Amino acid sequence: MTTSHPLPEQGRRIAGYEVISKLGQGGMGAVFKARQLSLDRIVALKILPKQLTDKTDFISRFSREARMTGQLNHPNIIKVYDVGRSQTGICYYAMEFVEGESLRSVIEREGKLAPARVLRLLEEVARALDHARKHGIIHRDIKPDNILVDMQGNVKLADLGLAKEMDASASLSGASMPGTVIGTPHYMSPEQAEGKPVDTRSDLYSLGATAYHLVAGTPPFSAETPMGVVTKHLTETPAPLQAKVPGTPAGLAKVVHRLLEKDPARRFQTPAELQAEVARLRQERPSPPGAAEDSHPRKPAGKTPWILAFSCILVLGLVAAAALGMAGKARKTPVVPTPPAVVVAPPSAEEIADQEEQGVTRYASQHPDDAQGLLQKLGDLEKAHPGTRAAARAHRRIRDLTEMLAQQAVKEPAHETPPPPLPHLIPPALAEAQGLLARETPTPRDLARLQELLSAPAPSPEDAPLREELQRKLRRRQLEREIETLSAMLLRHAWDAVLLRTNAVRAEYAGALDDPRKAELDALERRAKRALERGSWHEDFEAGEGVLKDWSTAKPPWGRSAVGIRRI
Repeated sequence: MTTSHPLPEQGRRIAGYEVISKLGQGGMGAVFKARQLSLDRIVALKILPKQLTDKTDFISRFSREARMTGQLNHPNIIKVYDVGRSQTGICYYAMEFVEGESLRSVIEREGKLAPARVLRLLEEVARALDHARKHGIIHRDIKPDNILVDMQGNVKLADLGLAKEMDASASLSGASMPGTVIGTPHYMSPEQAEGKPVDTRSDLYSLGATAYHLVAGTPPFSAETPMGVVTKHLTETPAPLQAKVPGTPAGLAKVVHRLLEKDPARRFQTPAELQAEVARLRQERPSPPGAAEDSHPRKPAGKTPWILAFSCILVLGLVAAAALGMAGKARKTPVVPTPPAVVVAPPSAEEIADQEEQGVTRYASQHPDDAQGLLQKLGDLEKAHPGTRAAARAHRRIRDLTEMLAQQAVKEPAHETPPPPLPHLIPPALAEAQGLLARETPTPRDLARLQELLSAPAPSPEDAPLREELQRKLRRRQLEREIETLSAMLLRHAWDAVLLRTNAVRAEYAGALDDPRKAELDALERRAKRALERGSWHEDFEAGEGVLKDWSTAKPPWGRSAVGIRRI
């Protein structure tokens, strides 16, 4: 794909910076290692793509956020040195260069981190977030990619490019993009996923999801699509950390799950509150897993005061005297022989059968018209107590009652009207398919199960219409999922991939395309064609990586600044 704004090459100069190498790329720009010529120092240079630099409102927002970040001066936050626009129209800002790696790289290498190490990371990130909060800044994209660890083990919070002033005027000035959600699905807070106003408690939720990932080795929620992950953040509760990773300290698990509360009011309310709790846990002596916690502090051992010792001696003397007095009284009390215990024999089989026969007789008197019910109870009595007198009597009563019913049937023939036919029962496979299609948002596993259930032929001709109707509904659900995928690809600027997949969807779902769905596909195709005609491009799909690369699994060193998930 051609572009009117090529990426800088090694040795190229941009507004006083000489590019050395590329570090990574994300949704809002590529990051390069560069040398600031005026001060002869190494920096990280972030450059925005061409299609964003043409938007005046976005550039205004970008510059404002860079200036906001430049006001922050904290050892756990990446410093911003400069922001500007070159003579050739390239927008950039220069940041502190950290010689180290991101937590994403650490997790990929080590799998899980020790609880003590996670507590230390939580405390340092909480310090950084508290400093940002005091300056009115929300990060909005806390995740392992944006938490760096330098060569000395110090934590650096990076990529505040998504930060925003906690000011209602920001949304009124057009800084927010309506219909989009900023953040990364695996670590996004519920209120952020719904597009609601957020505060620093949203960053704390994302930090809790990151800590869960560090301890468990996987994020709290996973799904096959970004929208599936977001839906779980809104509706599901993560698996208990101690059940997933046995041996996790109770204090750490409690902190992480409190950070992951759906209701912001139930989380830590400020980063300082989180920092204080983590600092307390780090100072405590670690107890073995499962050990009971002592709710009362133990007092230091010391010498017993002489008053307490005298009181103990006095009490022991009184107890001894009382015991001697009771012993003397016991000698004077005459011994009364204990009467022999009365042994009650269990009821015999005959007695048990007689008791049940009495119950059958009571049923007969209370329900004189229920001959069939009486026959059933007499039959149960005969089978339960064979060889008893009650069973023999039950057998005779069954015989007499059967003969009486036969004589009544001869005298009173049955009504000529045939009984109504039994209702047709839906086969279990189709009933299960009905239940899965009734769900508001079927998961990919549900859709796969539906495909399996409805691929088999109908059990009978009567079931064929129902199977065909369920197949049509399944096709419509699959088409909705395809359109969701196309929308996400469009927001990632994968224009070529959108055009290819749009044609494939039309060919595959020709029978399921109604007017509204056809209009949606046409709109997606038109937007992709217009973008290609204007020469739009995006670093995530540049030559060498392939336009069909799955953006949801790509892991650049500096993470992705904005995934732009459409609210559905």
